[in-house]
Amino acid sequence: MINLARAKAVDLGYNNVEFRKRDAEQLDFPESSFDVIASNQTFEFLPNKQQALNEMFRVLKPMGQTALLFFAGQTISETVEIYNRIRDRHPERTLPESPPLISLEETHELFDKAGFKKTRIFGIHQIDYIDVSKYFFGVDAPAAFWRVNMPSDVSSELIEMVRKEIREEMTKVKTDKGFKTTMYNIIVYAQKT
Repeated sequence: MINLARAKAVDLGYNNVEFRKRDAEQLDFPESSFDVIASNQTFEFLPNKQQALNEMFRVLKPMGQTALLFFAGQTISETVEIYNRIRDRHPERTLPESPPLISLEETHELFDKAGFKKTRIFGIHQIDYIDVSKYFFGVDAPAAFWRVNMPSDVSSELIEMVRKEIREEMTKVKTDKGFKTTMYNIIVYAQKT
């Protein structure tokens, strides 16, 4: 993602932008360093969400803002069910579990505990029908959710096996509209006062 961001910055002519890889739960920046923190489809994968929010709060300047968009609740539950069946079918393979997702209520609690006072938190529920034949070929977050906890040394053969079986299962249950996928997202705007 950093390489993509760097390339995009060059394409857009930005030369005053710096990209760094950091641990969201232990940011090595001084207090009150940033005006804005934004996160797109990352927060759901953080193991200790409370610690990450505490760190965001710490490094934000007074009146600084954060904006997050992330998967929530039972998002892509249809795909998760298929993936879990595939995991159960292959006990000899070590396939990771899907990351746990949080609710609107849990999100409110996390932001309150971190110290944010001005928060606006809401959810979006959306149903899409996807073309199974194209499912793994774009930059499609639902198509890659199962790889999040996958060890880096996993074979390409195993990844392709899982992809193939997911496509086969989706094809079995798709309708004339395509494969139904339910999306739940949470959007948060918060300010440090």
